[in-house]
Amino acid sequence: MPELLTYPWDSQYPKNNLDQFFGATAEEPNMPTDVIAETGFGTVTDGGYTWKHNSNKPYGSAERVYSREWSNNSIARGFGYRIESTNAIDYDAWFDVGAGANLSSGQVLPTTAKSSYMKNVTACWFVSSSNASSDNSTANTRYKISQVGIRYINRSSRRLTILTCPNVLAGLTYGYEHAGGNPPSINGYELSNSDKTTVKNDGLFLVGFRIAIYYGKDRSTRQLTTQVGINALTPGFVDSTKTYNIDNKRIICRNSQKTYDDLYNNAHHFPIECR
Repeated sequence: MPELLTYPWDSQYPKNNLDQFFGATAEEPNMPTDVIAETGFGTVTDGGYTWKHNSNKPYGSAERVYSREWSNNSIARGFGYRIESTNAIDYDAWFDVGAGANLSSGQVLPTTAKSSYMKNVTACWFVSSSNASSDNSTANTRYKISQVGIRYINRSSRRLTILTCPNVLAGLTYGYEHAGGNPPSINGYELSNSDKTTVKNDGLFLVGFRIAIYYGKDRSTRQLTTQVGINALTPGFVDSTKTYNIDNKRIICRNSQKTYDDLYNNAHHFPIECR
């Protein structure tokens, strides 16, 4: 894994071309959080949102969440959920990426937890994709992005905070039904202005992300695969409403394999954050 990661500073990402989007992020494997991806458990309310989960088990790994893979519209890429059935399907799911997965706001992160512990992370970007279906017009295979959250800790207390991202910067609006087989979507979601101020003033450190999705289909005469995958996950910084420019400043950050103890004790091998 690279020792340092680099991202656009104070701007959004290219949002109309996958190659440009992939090229604007840190060199793969671009992982600012620990190598953890865990599916949710039932219905929980956190960060002002009710996260619902009644899905089957996911497929993929944390590495797949961050991987840059083209979808050829026949299979979803990354970490996600999939089921084959003739029945009508309506599933909600959420999953956490990074240290402290499945912890709730207010719980304390262990000192051994690993992350980049980056500051000023205010947005979450990723690519979503699904599968093609020969009779999709009648089966109506589909998925939605339901909610996106960013998971932080306070440096002194190590207590977790989950903040949701109400501002849609690119791609799918919350609740929009994206039909199976449609092209992959570059999606960007940002904190509210007040929460961006909180992240800056309180010096909150990134530990991970939380993403909620829905996937479904109508009853079909034969088994069809209903699927949604998430990949190319990447953070946005400061103000992601500003237009991307390849010549804009970039932020250089530590990778995700440093512990909280490293952060707190300012260990000599802990790369500094700069821009």
